[in-house]
Parts: sequence; C-alpha cells; structure tokens
Amino acid sequence: MPLRRSIRNKNRSLNLRQRKISLEQVHNNVTNVDNTINVVTEVKDNNDDANESEFERYTESTEYNENEPSENIDNENDYIDSDDENYHVDSNDENYHVDSDNENYHIDSDVENNSVSDNENEHKNLEDPESILENSSFSNSVFDGEFGPYFSSSTSALIFSWFTKHMITTHAYEDLVKILNHPNFDVKEVPTNIRYFKKNSRARLPLLTVKKYTIPISNMKTQSTSQPSREAYAISLFDILTKILSNPLLMSKMYNGPGIEVENKSEFWHGELWQQSPLFGEHSITINSVEYFTGDFVHISASNQLNCMRIISIVLHNNGLKLKLQRFLAFDELPAQFKTTDRYFNSNNKRWLLEEDKFIIVEPEVIICKTSVWLQDQNKPNYYSYTVSEILYKYQNKWKIRDVCYRIRHPSEYCPFPKNPYNLPTWKIFIDLYYDDFGTFRNVYHSLGGVYIQIGNMPFSLRKLLKNHFVIGFVPFGGNFKEFIYPFLEELKELEKGKVFNIQGKNILVIAGLGVVTADLPQGNDLVGVMRHNAKRGCRSCKIENNDSLKSFNDLSKELRYHHLMDKEFDLILNSDSSTVQKNLCSKFGLKNQKPVLDYLIRDRFLQTPQDIYHAIAGKILKLMDCTFNMFNSSGNNEFIKNWKLFEMPIKWHKLPNPITHRQSFMMSDRLRLAMVLPHILRRYLHISHLKNNSLIELQENLSVNINKIIDKLIQCWVIVAKCAKVCFSLSFSNDSYNILNNLLNQETIILTKVLIKVNNIIKFLFIIT
Repeated sequence: MPLRRSIRNKNRSLNLRQRKISLEQVHNNVTNVDNTINVVTEVKDNNDDANESEFERYTESTEYNENEPSENIDNENDYIDSDDENYHVDSNDENYHVDSDNENYHIDSDVENNSVSDNENEHKNLEDPESILENSSFSNSVFDGEFGPYFSSSTSALIFSWFTKHMITTHAYEDLVKILNHPNFDVKEVPTNIRYFKKNSRARLPLLTVKKYTIPISNMKTQSTSQPSREAYAISLFDILTKILSNPLLMSKMYNGPGIEVENKSEFWHGELWQQSPLFGEHSITINSVEYFTGDFVHISASNQLNCMRIISIVLHNNGLKLKLQRFLAFDELPAQFKTTDRYFNSNNKRWLLEEDKFIIVEPEVIICKTSVWLQDQNKPNYYSYTVSEILYKYQNKWKIRDVCYRIRHPSEYCPFPKNPYNLPTWKIFIDLYYDDFGTFRNVYHSLGGVYIQIGNMPFSLRKLLKNHFVIGFVPFGGNFKEFIYPFLEELKELEKGKVFNIQGKNILVIAGLGVVTADLPQGNDLVGVMRHNAKRGCRSCKIENNDSLKSFNDLSKELRYHHLMDKEFDLILNSDSSTVQKNLCSKFGLKNQKPVLDYLIRDRFLQTPQDIYHAIAGKILKLMDCTFNMFNSSGNNEFIKNWKLFEMPIKWHKLPNPITHRQSFMMSDRLRLAMVLPHILRRYLHISHLKNNSLIELQENLSVNINKIIDKLIQCWVIVAKCAKVCFSLSFSNDSYNILNNLLNQETIILTKVLIKVNNIIKFLFIIT
C-alpha cells in the first residue's frame, strides 16, 4: 500500500538503540496493539463515517500476518504507528523501537549481530545518564496485564490514543470526565453520527442569524488585486435584543426603570444621562392631574416666594419618585461682582441659570405650576415669562459667568418623547457601542474593525463577562465603517421610536437608544467628526490647539466642544463656496468635511463619546516609561534589572517582559501593573549616579529643585500616576471620589508638565479630565 511504501523508504533514518528483547516479546506487543485497534474499529463500525475514519485506515495499514512472521520481519519494513504510541518495527536492521509520548521506551533486538563489540557499545550506552533515566522510567512503568507493559487496561489505552491523536486539551478532558461521571449520563444516548448530531442540534438552538450584504472597498487600503467590493456579515440588533429579552435568567437581573439617585454611583442608571434622557429613564410624572415632563420649567414655593426651576430628571430616591431640579437666580441673588447696571436693566423678567455640582431633589408635591423660559441660545418662543442669557457657575472655587450657549443641552431639547398608544409593557434599552480597529500583521497591515455592543441595563457584574459582549460584525479589510454600520443604524433608528416585540407570547414595546460610544483615540475622533489627534485641533473634547496644551486657561468651559455649536460649524463647512474655503474652515475648527455617520441617531457627541480612559492612561504610562528609562545610564539599567527580578510580584500575575528592552511590546494591562510596582522598585535602589548627566541637568531646571531631590520628585511622579490610575478604575464613584480624582489630576498635571515637557498630547488629555 502507498502508506507502507512511503514508510519503507524512510525506514533507514530511524534512530534505534537501547535494550534487546526477543522477537516473541515484540510479536506479543504488536499483537496487543492490533487488538486495541480492533476494539476501536468495532466501536467505529456503528458510525456512518467509519469507512473514512483514521482508525480504519490505521487498521488497514497495520495488518499483521501471523502465518508469515519471518517474511514480514525479514523482507519488509513494517511500520505500526499510532499518534499516541509510536511503534517502529524495522526488520532490515531488526531493531524494534517502541516510543511513548510520555515515557520514551527504546527496545532493540539484534538477531544477526550478536558480537562482543555490540555488547560493549550497549554497555557504554547504558552508562550514559540519559539512558539511565530512560531505563529507570521504563522499569517503573511496566504493567503485567493484557495491554502491558504500557497500559493497565484497554480503557486507558483507548483514552490515551484518543486524546493524544486529537490533541485534546486538559480542560476539554476534564469536562469529558465530568460528563462521563454524571449520574444522568447514559452511554446508549450517545449519538453515533457527529455530523448529523451537529446539524440537528444547531437547528434547534436559538442561534442568531447572520446577515450578508456588500460594501465598497477602498483601493487605497488594499492590494492591487483586491476586488472593488466585498461581502460583509453582521448580526441583527433585533435578533440580539429578542434573545436577551427571551432569556428569563438575564431579564430577572436587568434593570428597567427611572434613574436611581445614590451616593456611590456604579451603574449606568445612576448617571445623569440615564436619568435625563427620555430614551432610558422616566420622562413624565402626573402631579395634581397635571402631567409634567423632564425639561419643563416650573414654579415652586420657597421662603414665601415663587422660584423658577427646571425639572432635570425624575429619579428614584429613598424608595420613592422625586424630582431633580435646577435653579434659576434672580438679580438680587447674584454675587456682588456681577450686579452691574446692564444686568439690572429689565431684571424683573431676567433669570440666570445656576450650574451646581449638586441638583436639588424635592418631593413632587412642591410643584405649583408650569412656567415658560426662553433660553437665548434657542429659537424665541411665542410666549415666555423669563429670559436666560448667562450661566453662573464656580470654577476653581471662584464665581464666574459665561454665555448660555456654552452649555450641554438637556436631552428633552433634541430627543422626542416616546409614545405608547397601546399601553403595552415597556422596556427601555441602553446600548453601549464599542468600535476598535485591530489588524493582522504579516507582510502588510490589514485593518479589521470590530463592532460590539453591551446592554447597559445589565449590572456591571454581568457586563464585564465576555459572553455578554455581543458582536455586531467586523468591518472587512479596506471597508468603510459608514457603509458597514448603516444596517445597524437603521434598526436602532427604528427602536428610538419604539418597536413591538413578541417575547414568550406577550407583546412588549421596546425603546432603545445609543447610550455611550467607546472607541480609541483615532476611531473616537472619526465617530464625532473631529480630525485625527495629530491635527492642530485634534481633540474631540476641546478646541485647544496642540501648541497651547501647556497653557493655563482661566475658563476651560469655553474651550469645550458642544454639540449644537459643532452643528453650526459643520453647516459652515458643508455650505462653503469652494474646496479651499472648506479646507481652511476644517483646519480652523478641527473638524472633517462631513458629519459623522452616528449623527443619524439621537445623541450628544461631546457627552456620549468620552475619552477611552483605558487607552489614555495606558498610553500616558508608556510615555512616562520611555522618559524614565531613557534617563538611566548603563549602571542604572543593570541595577533596575537586578531589583526588577528580585521584586515580589503577585502570584497571579503572569511574567512581565523586560521593561527596558521590551516595553513597546507591553500589553496595556502590563503597563498598568508596572505603574503599581515601579515606585517601590525605584525607591529600593535609584540614586543620582544611575541617571545620565544631561537628564539630571534638564530635570533640575524643569523641577527647580536641588539635585539631591530629583530622585524623590521622579518617584513622586510615579506615585501620583499610580494613584490616579487606581482612582480612575474604581468600581464606584461618589462626590468625594470625584474631588480626590480632581486633586490628583491637578497634581499629576503639574509634575508631568515638568517631567514630560515635550509630550503635549498627554498633557492635553490631563487638562480635559480636570
């Protein structure tokens, strides 16, 4: 047969040595293996595909003719092979080699050459340490049963052959043992045809449907042989929500209701977006037969006066529905420095919006009636009682005032209230969208964009699980995110208006909206229509130029990007007369020449596309690593490695690469771990003699300290960075936590601007956070 002939040609290259055994022993061993394989073949006869199985081909290729043993041994090179036990029978040299994957057994027999020299060579081989170990292992592993000397029983031989042949992992084998030992396991119910079993099982399972559509491919991002279009595959958002809502285990743990006001905020429904948006929280309440909506302006009575306020949200507080209100101040309530003549003119119908860290929470019964207010950054209504043109707020513990256009608009101003004409049970779904480009490297870089969603109604304990990250699809190589995401946006747009789902035989109204968009620095800028981060104004959170990133600003609130102001800037760009004017406007505003694709949905670009804190902090730590290790001289590097290897790392941590030579290959989690331990390592050994002279001079100038204090300042820098990372990744936040984080970021900004004087983008990020 072809297999036997091919093996026969390779027979001479086998490395055969060690102990002699008789031909009768080899014959018995081979017969035992045949018996094992025959047992497997009998089991496989019940399988429809047994005629194609590897075990049957094994049996055919390893037939042993007992009637003609001398011919098979003397004239042919028979090779009996199993992936688990490699038996090599070489008849020309008459050396028999039995090899096991776990223990190497070498059994040789030499019938024709029994000379003294061979015995001497064998004696020398036995004296070799490796041979001694192998022989010792052999003697400790001999079994006397039918399947000896290698296996104790047919069961162990079959299992060993199976898991070694198919490379079964330890976890898979442990799962198999659990199944076999389960009291409900019945061997008669084991399916014999795996293909039929897979096909029918998948048809019965609630698997998601994958949709296929064609998107254009950019010829600038792909090879010259690429086609102009490519098929894309995505999973329907409707199907994902149907499966989730049909799962009673998940439904019982998901939250659906008004925002909850708590001291320590850890879930999406504790945040302002959920509380204020009609897509997620409670948007109306009836008081004394009058229906009030979030965003309404009302009068309440306080100190025998009517005070104008705005309903920001309807929240659950202390197990009851309460109203969260924002105050409007009259002229008499302004700080003394703002009581000017211009503001006093027509002050009876003027009000000033007060921006505070905390809103007022009151019982619904304190509401007296509705009123009307004209916020002058909006269209003028036909009737209004008050006008608001300025905002009063505190910045760095000082009262300031700014134009009303510099504000984040309330969701009720751009989001219509959902309707439920049939009074169906309602579920409001918070969609957390994640988009990231990742690539496969070989000869060229292929960018493959992954699009995932999470359901914000799940608590954090469920959201963090990988199984609750739902894949929408992957943007093909060279594909455009806009073309790929369009079917998803169409479905989400329909859900914003409300869609009836049949869940377990009952109709419910499902309302869903885009909650938060998480993306890395370049992709995040694309999703809000801002130029890349290396542009003149390449930050999606502010309009500060790169050259001014170290500049101190008296009022950062005027430098932020507000959604409605960006809309006006986009209108100027899109309505420009020429491409030159358009290009200049794009450079001036730091925006692209078209609106982002997510503007098709109801959202606030600034509020709902935050900076990815994980990427930002990990990138900052990498820059600080570069700066720190570049300061070390050869002596400093050597001492660091010594202390690095001696440092007591937590047992659960995997081994980190060498941060001096391999820090560019650090995973982001590795960088965060390094930030935790590096202050302790530096404190153990670092001395000014370990730093380069030019680095010492530069640090002394920037820090304005004595040269002996430089090491303390450098370690202090790492301590502050580590503390900031710890607070940023806290599982819950309170007002005190925000104050601690703000103070730490201020300290970090001051020291990093001196240690990382050339790293403008990192400092710019710090200014935005503070």
